[in-house]
Amino acid sequence: RGYLDDPGRTSTTFIADPFAGSGARMYRTGDRVVQRGDGQLEFIERRDHQVKIRGRRVELGEIEATVRGLDQVADAAVAVVPDASGNPRLVGYLTGPAVTPDAVRDELARVLPAYMIPSTWLVLDAMPLTANGKLDRKALPRPEHADDAQPTRGPRDEREEILCGILAEVLGTPAVGVDEDFFALGGDSIRSIQVVSRARTAGLALTTRDVFTHRTAAALARAAAEAEAAPAAPEPEGELISLTDDELADLEFELSEDLS
Repeated sequence: RGYLDDPGRTSTTFIADPFAGSGARMYRTGDRVVQRGDGQLEFIERRDHQVKIRGRRVELGEIEATVRGLDQVADAAVAVVPDASGNPRLVGYLTGPAVTPDAVRDELARVLPAYMIPSTWLVLDAMPLTANGKLDRKALPRPEHADDAQPTRGPRDEREEILCGILAEVLGTPAVGVDEDFFALGGDSIRSIQVVSRARTAGLALTTRDVFTHRTAAALARAAAEAEAAPAAPEPEGELISLTDDELADLEFELSEDLS
């Protein structure tokens, strides 16, 4: 057993088992625990910065290594930060004289699945370090959706006003301009489904593909207007179903692969 074509990682993860005799191996999970007086193990934290995002385990170190490998990036870090709605999201931190989040995002889209690409990026002058010269993750700044941050342009009609409100609500931010990119602001596949659901409740006929194709409130408003002018599609038969967290994670992965 081990990692395919990676003997170094195998040797550090599948270690000799001191309790089972010669030749036996045990798996290093990466969990830090303490043994209580009753013999039970109590989980404290992860040692390897592995996190769970929408049902999928993500190694932050793997993302960081990929980002650091890009030409324009001097250094990088990735953290999990809850958004205004309390949902975990990946936030990337970059340093480099000419680094831009858009360029990094485009490069990562070629080598990483969508769920491993941070939805928000911050460019720093330098990474915060501990006294020992290591990355101080606790000192990484949190992205702010400041109340005084003005949207690029306000809504011009009722459709745009409704969609700006929906996008802001789903993203957990005070306001979204009509020209601001939903995915650049932190949107993802699951949030796109929430946008479509709220839009349909408001009487706007949109699909998830529309959200991926028309990423701004202005473009979505035009798509909704065109859909209203087209012949109405038949209503789906049968009852709606609810999905578990794992089913939602699988759906997000499939949508990201098919639509991104």
